[in-house]
Amino acid sequence: MKATGAAMIVGLMAISVIALIMTHAATRELPIVQAAPPPVINLPEEPISKPVPVVKVVYTQPAKQPSTASRRSSHRSKKQLGVVKIAISVNQQRLFASLSDGSVKEVPCSTADVNKRNKDGSAVTDIFGSFRAIKKDADHWSGEFDCPMPYSIFFTATRAIHATESENYGALGNYPSSHGCVRVSYEDARWLYQHTPLGTPVSVE
Repeated sequence: MKATGAAMIVGLMAISVIALIMTHAATRELPIVQAAPPPVINLPEEPISKPVPVVKVVYTQPAKQPSTASRRSSHRSKKQLGVVKIAISVNQQRLFASLSDGSVKEVPCSTADVNKRNKDGSAVTDIFGSFRAIKKDADHWSGEFDCPMPYSIFFTATRAIHATESENYGALGNYPSSHGCVRVSYEDARWLYQHTPLGTPVSVE
């Protein structure tokens, strides 16, 4: 009887232990599992559109071209503009070039100095009268006086309108200083050479 009672006690204790284990298992908190955060997806950024520049188109009226008649008239006027007559005043030491448009160009000059002598010893003289431009030579060289005579316009075989050296500019328009020719400045000589055709009347007064 004692053995049976002891077995019963042991059995009850075992049942109690099992019950306690089951109760503890039922009431035990389960671990909280945190969900992983969703993956971050980096989407490509949209390009920022730049403003399109506004181009302003301006339409202009094309310039009117001169008519054929007006062009021909202008061409004739330019072509005809030139020296039509040259008058040289010994008293005034001036050259007057009459132009085809009616205007007159006044040029300071220096004529023959009668107190000078030529290479052969003869006296320098003035010549007066009416002549014509008979020869032009832009690079003429005087063999008699061994000096340059740029832009020469000859109105006799030995007399010409030509440029003189700058050291002689003081005489231009003031007093005679040449050996017979008509001296003018380099600029005036070039202008006269370019605008005086052969055959132009030349008078010395």
